[in-house]
Amino acid sequence: LLPRLRDHVSAPGSDARYEETTWSALSWMAFQAQKISVALHLAAALEIACDLGHAGARAAEAAV
Repeated sequence: LLPRLRDHVSAPGSDARYEETTWSALSWMAFQAQKISVALHLAAALEIACDLGHAGARAAEAAV
């Protein structure tokens, strides 16, 4: 999916967040994979916290 999306991006390096990223995301593809990974980890952490009954996690889930 990402290779097809890369072909449709007008200026892959123009995103301001891309300019501020670390050395680990020097290409558009690596940057997108890093963003997906962070979102996945955050979602998993929220699900685990909710299942464990963490009150703050339930509040965060309700806000989404």
